Amino acid sequence: MLISDNELIELLNNHKINIKGILHIGAHLCEEKNLYNNTLNVNDSNILWIDALEEVTNINKSRGIPNCYTAVLDENEREATFKITKNVDDRNFNVMSSSLLDFGSHKTDHPYVIVTKEIVVKTQTLENFIDINSIDISKFNFWNLDIQGSELHVLRGSRNLIKYADCIYIEVNTKEVYKGCGQLNDLDSLLQEEGFIRVYTNIYKEYGWGDAVYIRNN
Repeated sequence: MLISDNELIELLNNHKINIKGILHIGAHLCEEKNLYNNTLNVNDSNILWIDALEEVTNINKSRGIPNCYTAVLDENEREATFKITKNVDDRNFNVMSSSLLDFGSHKTDHPYVIVTKEIVVKTQTLENFIDINSIDISKFNFWNLDIQGSELHVLRGSRNLIKYADCIYIEVNTKEVYKGCGQLNDLDSLLQEEGFIRVYTNIYKEYGWGDAVYIRNN
């Protein structure tokens, strides 16, 4: 996350956001767990982690982290090809750039990240995932989406659920980092329709991606 802990707390306090629970889509290795537990004071039972890769989910479960699920979320349910990546300069387990989408400018801006494997997957909408797993989405009012260009697509397939969110922390793009990825102005339009305003933006201009925070405008 590009926002500091103090900046996030300040935003939440200024807009009187009381976090009840957290929905995190694009869990990777749950790097934000300490932030959620110790800074935002949300216990593990109120955090829902979703990742597209079963290997990642199993690692997180083996660490004793509850509420970890595997699902490839998208705007619609379909059969698709998911690209698994590797950072060749990183000896650690690192699949953070894996995506449903093909590399766009990512390929030239970050040439050390390569696709190592492609797998066929069945995508789900967030709404379908919530129904299948009998999850009470109203308990999770802070959403974090970090899914490599698919953020807009997932939100489009979640229009009946966005009403339960009060704050959305999301990766955004101003270039075609991944082919067909959602753009910042498109996210602004969709979330404005849902009653949100963007209150924080941090973009790596040379790469065309970054993070943004949207708060429900009450």
